[in-house]
Amino acid sequence: MTTTPHLGLTYIEQAQAQKEVTANEAFARIDAVLHHGIISHNQQTPPASPQNGDVYILGASPTGAWAGYAHHLAYYDQIWRFIPPRIGATYWVHSEKSFFVYHNAIWQRATYGTMAVSERSLFIPAPLMHPASTNGCAALATHTLGSNKPELRTLDFDASAIEYAYASAQLPQWAGGTVHCSVLWSHNGTAGGNVVWSIEAHSARDNISLDTTLSSAIYVTDTALNAQHMHETGVSSPITPSGNVSAGAAHLSLRIGRNASDSADNFASDARLHGIYVHYSSVGV
Repeated sequence: MTTTPHLGLTYIEQAQAQKEVTANEAFARIDAVLHHGIISHNQQTPPASPQNGDVYILGASPTGAWAGYAHHLAYYDQIWRFIPPRIGATYWVHSEKSFFVYHNAIWQRATYGTMAVSERSLFIPAPLMHPASTNGCAALATHTLGSNKPELRTLDFDASAIEYAYASAQLPQWAGGTVHCSVLWSHNGTAGGNVVWSIEAHSARDNISLDTTLSSAIYVTDTALNAQHMHETGVSSPITPSGNVSAGAAHLSLRIGRNASDSADNFASDARLHGIYVHYSSVGV
């Protein structure tokens, strides 16, 4: 029997008996892929108690009733039925809170290369941070520069000890993967010497554990210029947060430190942290 080119719906033939069987199967197939979404992707084993209307994206080596249907859409309508993948097919996957698209013979998250990606920067000022409970920097301080001049609110990091502060932010529509950071700071010492800043990160979303070790530290080094001048470090190397780095809105936790024990950190005065930029890729959905 002939079928439609995309969803494989069987055409009703002239004088066909029990036309309702063919029509109802077509309705169920359409219902499975329109305005509902996929329960999860890369599934290999059928669930023990499927419900009518359940839809999954299968992995490369499905087993049981799914065997032989690699990368197909599997939907349950009294029995398991299957729709072969087609290039460009795009579905919302509930478990990932993200779109997936079939491209290059696999299902992949609809981020870079498949949806518009833009670069964004988010600034977290020092007053929204706090000293770490262990090896913390000094408490938030106010520095007055004189009449009719700015008042500075900074977290001050010692020149002879490793100290830390914590910050957090929500990244909307994060493309996932990595972030980059740059640090804004100043000092009231003598120009010359370097400060080594460290940055660690963790990302989380719904039902992701916060009780997780932070990522490995990434370091940025900056040279001390004149006193009471703003300093902005270069952009850090990519930071891959611990936790969940898939695309979608994410809560980012950061630990910022001054690595004063590093031989490259040879600036003799306090470094005053004004804030930190988080640079990340954002994907429209």
